Amino acid sequence: MGFYVNHDSKGNELPTFGKADALKADGAVITDGKQFEANLICIADRLTHEAAIYCYDEREFGYIQGANERTGDEVIWLTHPKAKELSKFPR
Repeated sequence: MGFYVNHDSKGNELPTFGKADALKADGAVITDGKQFEANLICIADRLTHEAAIYCYDEREFGYIQGANERTGDEVIWLTHPKAKELSKFPR
């Protein structure tokens, strides 16, 4: 796990809290997160900050889902048409 989204498509840094709203304003759409889909981002509330994590494949999706279940983090799932680029995913 480790491809985080820290900026929107205009290069603006995402806030410590409110990442989902900032990404929605940048073209993201809320989804239920029940299954893997392309361009999926998980916003996890970690008490001191929110983490926006790019789910680049089904294995990563399962890992993130499991981690959130174990820790009890509240999550918001969304898709963003530029999720891969925003995360600086290497492939």
